[in-house]
Amino acid sequence: MKKICKICFMTEEEHHTPEWIEQPEGCVCNIGTWDYRNMDKLPPVCEEYQGDRNENCTRCEHDKACHKEKK
Repeated sequence: MKKICKICFMTEEEHHTPEWIEQPEGCVCNIGTWDYRNMDKLPPVCEEYQGDRNENCTRCEHDKACHKEKK
């Protein structure tokens, strides 16, 4: 008898052990845009966005959208 994951339908042999990354409060970034493979957690979102409105914040590297909740 084989076991199948009810979430992703992979067999027990195919399934991997998850590696978690902590996402700070207010962060809405796409995790794939970070160097997430070398991180355990993303840095916190700073108090005020500083950038050119199209790029990540120069202080904390989060998207501008992440700073909207900080106001």
